[in-house]
Amino acid sequence: MKRKKIEENIHQAVCKYIKLQYPFVIFHSDASGLRLPIGQATAFSKLKSEKAIPDLFLAEPVGKYAGLYIEIKKDKSEVFTKGHNIRQTAHIQEQYKMICRLNVKGYYATFGFGFDNCKEIIDKYLKG
Repeated sequence: MKRKKIEENIHQAVCKYIKLQYPFVIFHSDASGLRLPIGQATAFSKLKSEKAIPDLFLAEPVGKYAGLYIEIKKDKSEVFTKGHNIRQTAHIQEQYKMICRLNVKGYYATFGFGFDNCKEIIDKYLKG
């Protein structure tokens, strides 16, 4: 439960950063990371094509990319093993496959680890 709260705080800080630094950027933040009552969570899950769509989308084409997707995590250990391989948990594998699919479709999609890394990804992306 604490992990979700940390991730939610990072998510909120990233959204605030975008609003302040890039007010021209249209973005959407997925609510699936929020703690919702089961009825609302079930209803919400029916409003998207798949479960593993990344947390944050910036609808800002840059260069060859149609937009930016970031799956926000609190740190790299959630995604990578000590040997730097993608964890074999079903949830992480599902998210990794979606990131790969989005990259093939012309989006820049990646994992973001903590506020500083997400900020760096956004800054580099928007500055081309």
